[in-house]
Amino acid sequence: MPGEVPSFSIEGREVGRDAALQAFGGAVQDVFGVELVDPSSDSRPIDVMAWHLGTIMLGIFSGPPLFFDRPPALVARSGLDHMLVQLYTEGGFSGTAGSRPITVVAGDICVFDLTDTLSTRSTAFSNVSLLIPRDALRSALDDLSPLHGMVVPSSAPLAGILAEYMISLVSRVPSLDAREALVAALATASLTSTVLAGEAPASAPQLATRDRRSPLRQVCAYIDNNIQDPALDAEHLARSLGLSRASLYRLFASSGGVSRYIRRRRLSGAALELSDPTRRVRIGEVAMRWGFVNDASFARAFRHAFGIAPRAARERNLAFLSPKDGKDASKITEQVFAHWMRTLHANRGAPDK
Repeated sequence: MPGEVPSFSIEGREVGRDAALQAFGGAVQDVFGVELVDPSSDSRPIDVMAWHLGTIMLGIFSGPPLFFDRPPALVARSGLDHMLVQLYTEGGFSGTAGSRPITVVAGDICVFDLTDTLSTRSTAFSNVSLLIPRDALRSALDDLSPLHGMVVPSSAPLAGILAEYMISLVSRVPSLDAREALVAALATASLTSTVLAGEAPASAPQLATRDRRSPLRQVCAYIDNNIQDPALDAEHLARSLGLSRASLYRLFASSGGVSRYIRRRRLSGAALELSDPTRRVRIGEVAMRWGFVNDASFARAFRHAFGIAPRAARERNLAFLSPKDGKDASKITEQVFAHWMRTLHANRGAPDK
């Protein structure tokens, strides 16, 4: 029908286990690598149904025990500056999110920051997943990095509210048109950010009001506006913003310190720019724009953080320029699904069909 929400599906029983795994791996290649825990086991098939709501992705996934891995090199290549929020309706997993151990069971809601690493091993599972651009969740939280690996247990009342909403959204999305999907995406991001703020660690800075930026947000905005300056550091910030070093360190305690935040912002921003499939920029220009004194220091820092050279991060994404699909514009291939995830932003409307 006109305005139908674009969707992507995999039916494991119909296409077979190996074909389903290959299609699933292709669709989520920018989020994580996937591998069967036991290739010799004839276990449940992989099934996927996902929708593009204009500014967020919604999907229901089920499958056999799988390894999910997001190493540093994939973080750099993928170009994702998003949060992945998952409700596990069956099964669960254990592993690490960054350096943080994480265990999830049925009924829990977990959060991953896709500018960081993860490595998990699941049981047979079913989940509802939301892929949300970072900026869309900043209405209630200043700093989202403490959410990486956070688990909201099923016993938490707020988890139940968000879980019921996610399940309801899945049942109603097929009947939405494109305009309604955008409204639903806005409501979903607002509810999700509010619930996560309510369950966030006490050290995670939260916005005091909607009308005035908190001190942390002000500092972060200053960092973003001056990220090109190689001299930007804790001393520079304290002097320019009239803050004591102790106050500055307290603001960034949950992020591992202000120096780590600046370095991470520079490297993740540079990686995102290099991996943008719509742009072709010189590596030296990227290095300068993100505050590195020269190409060599940028390359060393990039390789140390991500394990690959900046050129590899850029060249990986050229294949995603102008992906083509078949005749049915409302149905998409795994390659287009992967492309849409990479180009998903909070301020974008419905994707072109």
